[in-house]
Amino acid sequence: MNEQLLRYEREADLISSKELTPTSRARLQFLLSAMKTTRELSSVMESRTTSTARDPLAFRKQFLKAMEARTYVPMNETDQSAIIPSNIEVKLLIRMLDFGPFVAGSPIMVNLPSSKMQSTRIAVSDDQENGQIIDENTTPANDTELTGLSVVAVGNASKFFSSGIQLASASLVDDARSDSWSGFEDLLVKTVGGRLSKIQNSTFFSALKTSLAANSTAAVAGTGASLFAADIYTLVGSIPAAERKNAVFVVSKETQAAIAALKTSGGLDREFPHALEANPTVLGYPLLVQSSAASADCYFGDFSSWMVCKHEPVSIVVMKERFRSQGFYGYIVGQRAEAKWTQKSNSDSSVKYLTFS
Repeated sequence: MNEQLLRYEREADLISSKELTPTSRARLQFLLSAMKTTRELSSVMESRTTSTARDPLAFRKQFLKAMEARTYVPMNETDQSAIIPSNIEVKLLIRMLDFGPFVAGSPIMVNLPSSKMQSTRIAVSDDQENGQIIDENTTPANDTELTGLSVVAVGNASKFFSSGIQLASASLVDDARSDSWSGFEDLLVKTVGGRLSKIQNSTFFSALKTSLAANSTAAVAGTGASLFAADIYTLVGSIPAAERKNAVFVVSKETQAAIAALKTSGGLDREFPHALEANPTVLGYPLLVQSSAASADCYFGDFSSWMVCKHEPVSIVVMKERFRSQGFYGYIVGQRAEAKWTQKSNSDSSVKYLTFS
């Protein structure tokens, strides 16, 4: 964990030593948040290690706590499954973001961590509508100045996103000591991170596309049947400058390749030369690749104010009996979460997407 923290600190120092761009500013904000979380988790782990330092099987006592052999932790909204120890949740989020930005904990969404997924009423003031002018010395017929206020219900529609059953050999688990837990943790993260990410991304992104399709202002017509450089400029220009501070591109891998292949009018240079870099950008805005996007999907705008995700901590169910006779333990890693697009359909959408004829 200390090595991870040092890597975060070195990268943050390197970024802050240069002039900040929208991309580097977003990366620095993520690094600072990750450093804070890592330090908190480190102090928790230190206290646990101090109390179990003499126990070579501390991992088993912590991770496979005593329970009836056939009693599995339920996965429902009333009783949570066991919370995963250590900093696995941070590692899992980093892995999940590799497949797309629409996962619980993503920095491009408003996140509402919750211990239980009970209904929450959230007041949302829609600042995309025009302001109101109230005449003095008159009595408004209604609360005109509150016209933009709507209430969004977040709750009662959560889903448990599951990795499905993952198997680990009993000998591997039996041999895992407290100082080697990180190796098993990395293996588990690599195995389940992609599965959890893909199902959350596909679910949340599909719901977002449905919400935006209901808003006639969200669609921006492309030049023709395929992507042109002018379409990218038109898409960016459709979002007011005041709303572009936290804007990002969300595209499919096919659209990313198409943007990177666009040439300047002279045909010698790339129009968007940074679209395929390790941290890709287009016109200085971060470009995020969505694994579940349709091939022509190209979205741009600010998701950070209007995409709300409520979620429980990552949890795990350990099945010690079911596969033991075959030499395995079974694991189900998952997370209960839901996401909503809270902007009204009659507002000027803060996220827009390209359409092609």
